[in-house]
Amino acid sequence: MGNGAVAAGGLLAGRVAEQRRLAEVLSASAEGLPAAVLVHGEAGVGKTRLVREVTGQYRAGGREVLKGTCVHFGASSVPFAPLVQALDSWALQVAPAVRSAVLEDCHEVSVLLPSMGFQSSDVPESRLLPLVDRVVQRIAARQPTVLVVDDLQWADVSSLDMLAYLIAGFRGQNLALVVTIREEDRPVGHPLHGWLADVRRLPGVSEMMLARLDSDEATQQIAALLGRPPGEELVADVLKRSGGNAYFTELLVHDLPPDAVRLSDALPHALREALLARWHSLSEPARLLAQLLAVGGRPATYATLGAVSDGVVPIGDLPAVLREAVEGGVAQVVGDDTYWFRHPLLAEVLAGTLTKQELAPVHAAYAEALEASVAVRPDLAGPLSADLAVHHEAAGHLDQAFAFSIRAADYAHELHASTMEAAQLMRACALWEGVSEGARGSTDDQIALLLRTSQVGEQAGVLENTEILDRALSLVDPQRQPLLTSTLLAERGNNAWLHDPANTHVRPELLEAVRLTEPFPDSAERAVALAHLVAAELWQQWDLRSREMPAHILAHVGEAVEVAERCGSAAALARALYCRGRYLCDDHQSSEGLADVEAAYLLARKTGHVATMEMAAIWQVNALLDLGRIVEVAQLGKTVVKELFAAGSTQWGCFVAAMAAEALLELGRWPECDDLLRQALSASRIGIAGANVRQAAASLAARRGESAVAQQHMDRALELVSIDFVGLDMHSTLVELLVGRGDPEQALELIQPVLKERLALLVDRDADYVLLWAARAAADVAEAARDRREVETEQKATHLLDELVAIAETTPLARHGLSVEADPVWSAYRATTSAETERCHGSAGQAAAWERAAGKHRDIGFRWFEAMACWRQAQALLSEGAARSMVAERLRLAHAIAVNLGAQPLVAETESLARAARISLAEPGGPVEPSKQQSVLAALTSREREVLGHLVAGRTNAEIARDLFISDKTVSVHVTNVLRKTGTANRVEAASLARRLELS
Repeated sequence: MGNGAVAAGGLLAGRVAEQRRLAEVLSASAEGLPAAVLVHGEAGVGKTRLVREVTGQYRAGGREVLKGTCVHFGASSVPFAPLVQALDSWALQVAPAVRSAVLEDCHEVSVLLPSMGFQSSDVPESRLLPLVDRVVQRIAARQPTVLVVDDLQWADVSSLDMLAYLIAGFRGQNLALVVTIREEDRPVGHPLHGWLADVRRLPGVSEMMLARLDSDEATQQIAALLGRPPGEELVADVLKRSGGNAYFTELLVHDLPPDAVRLSDALPHALREALLARWHSLSEPARLLAQLLAVGGRPATYATLGAVSDGVVPIGDLPAVLREAVEGGVAQVVGDDTYWFRHPLLAEVLAGTLTKQELAPVHAAYAEALEASVAVRPDLAGPLSADLAVHHEAAGHLDQAFAFSIRAADYAHELHASTMEAAQLMRACALWEGVSEGARGSTDDQIALLLRTSQVGEQAGVLENTEILDRALSLVDPQRQPLLTSTLLAERGNNAWLHDPANTHVRPELLEAVRLTEPFPDSAERAVALAHLVAAELWQQWDLRSREMPAHILAHVGEAVEVAERCGSAAALARALYCRGRYLCDDHQSSEGLADVEAAYLLARKTGHVATMEMAAIWQVNALLDLGRIVEVAQLGKTVVKELFAAGSTQWGCFVAAMAAEALLELGRWPECDDLLRQALSASRIGIAGANVRQAAASLAARRGESAVAQQHMDRALELVSIDFVGLDMHSTLVELLVGRGDPEQALELIQPVLKERLALLVDRDADYVLLWAARAAADVAEAARDRREVETEQKATHLLDELVAIAETTPLARHGLSVEADPVWSAYRATTSAETERCHGSAGQAAAWERAAGKHRDIGFRWFEAMACWRQAQALLSEGAARSMVAERLRLAHAIAVNLGAQPLVAETESLARAARISLAEPGGPVEPSKQQSVLAALTSREREVLGHLVAGRTNAEIARDLFISDKTVSVHVTNVLRKTGTANRVEAASLARRLELS
């Protein structure tokens, strides 16, 4: 089986750390540090491909690569096979003079080299070892050399001895040895076990375990095979079947059409044959046992296999049969006396070799065996209930399958695993019609099951929710059960919006839900129905961008709270308080709204009403954002995300994670931002939750300079929601990506119509954030046009920006009483837009505007924006002819922040400007200490030596004063003393003297 990890295009998928590590070993060996690297991994995981990629680069650098492969052919083996192949290939390629020089006085080695002709077969192995070693050393002496040996698990003993001989002789040669070793094909007693134990104790030997490809690496491989980025559904399908094995991935994807979005149910023929090859090599009992194991669907204990295989494999033969399957590379021990396949995809293939009639009794045997385990170990009842449901269903025992599905859902609920709970409930719903009445219950029980399934599905992001509710509604009688019907209709209207958020019209189901509760003015159902209606009305109102809240929404809010308080339902009150808080936030009464949504969250958490927890958490964050309390957003978000995930809310927990991540991004807490996003990205989310996560991840990647990664995230976000979706500001993120990768023209073209429309309706902080990015894009376009002397392009950009700014300044604010100046975040955005406008016009004296913008962002802790403003200020100061000390101070601050953040594009920009301005960005070292030979510095006091250390780093008096916590005047006195005592004329001479003395 091959180890290919890539297709046409030749790019290795992933393995970045492994490539770097292996390349470092090879580079060191070229400098006289010989080493051996043992690369372990299962067949097909990509060992050979990794080694080929790195050694190919090594060869391209003018180094020598010798390669041999161990061959397994029945029970036979060829002595020194990999060495023969490697040296014979070398002998055929080099010039005759080189070959003669290397093989001088080593003619006996020609017995191994067909290219040299047969001379003598009477050469003892003990003689060949030093001869082969001498030849290899001579090749390495001519140029750095790496010897690659593939599939060492099939090596003969003489080859193992030869390799150990080479490794034991490492003494400063320019030589590396790289071997690949499969984890399979090493039965007990195999000579490789002892060889590994020996060579691991030798100097220069290291090992590398190659794991299967993760999701990102598999995505890269699939993209290379298809010639385009794959969708997440296709990646998930491939990973599910291949388990991250690179070779299996290639077989799965190789013949797919370029536009494929999912895998077909049938496996490619080549993959089936590759998987079955090892299975066919087993004895009949081992093959039968492997089929039984496959039907189990997951790792099985020895006891379970014994019970299931009773009558197929004699119990006395079971240990030997299992050992054969393990040593044959088909099965492996995965835990305490537990077995499973080396390649899980083989389970799917083998299960497919059995007919439905053959499968049913095997599933029944598994069900019986697992129930016996539960009888002995009651603590296993929950963990095994899902398996029991599957086996009973496949065996045709539908009553038992239904019961175990419900038990599995309850167990998942205890674990707060909403996705698992939803899957088990969906199975129970699907089984309902085939289950006996005594086992399934009444129609009311079915409605309750469907409602529970819908509510859990919403938490988990299951798309089938609306269909489930339609099924429940078809079973209910509105005349006889108006309150239950109202509950279902309210859920139906809410779910319809979740799966079509672009449709902001109030759903008719919600109006009908409220109408049905009119005869019950004090019911919890009426409070909940009103709350759902309010949420829909607020969403519609937000889309309309109206400056005034209609009176009917406030009336619905008030009634929802009053009814909830009268009925005494804590869950209904939590929902009503959330809606009132959301109304107040939308009405720009964020402080009052925050109090309500905080109370709603605590009440919902206490009652276990997860849906209300989700919405209340989102609006807590929104309220804090409106109030400019960004640090609190970050902290609250991290806390709430943990609680939501613990409650099983993966869908909206991810949404809150994205909101908190955006706050952490702006606050410069990028590692925390990254950690939070990784949690959210670990699961595939749908709709606006998934889009919000991807959008935040795109911004982080863009500011780090990872433009390709940023675009991948953005592409996925736009697959989940439209770019015009009201709830997410997708345009500004896309503009940031375009500006970051040097395409401001396209950014400006994209944002212009959107921003005009938005500013014409209202002006708020969100609109000003979009305006900020439009201003940056326009300034980049104008600045580049001036450099190219393209007057028309410059004028067009400046005119457009002036127009947008004028609209922003003349359009009324979203609500009376709001103030840009009173909002620190809003004020910072406006300050940046003003500075970008001056840059766009090429105005004189831009430094003051950038200083103001930097200060505004510093006040709110927006580190990246502060660094950007400091960099622009340094540019402006330099062009204005300001003192170098002023330029240096701002530039060093920008660079320090950028380095701390990991904002590589900004790091590069600041370093480029520093080189152009001849400004040192080096950090000051410790005090310059005099040695015996440096008597000229001996007269300096400790403080003066400390100041001299800062002068060496090029620091200004102000910077020295700040770092040493002394005044500028005191610094000036110390500098004067340093100049006088060292006999230097100025700071530059003093610094140069210190450097020279340090070097001497």
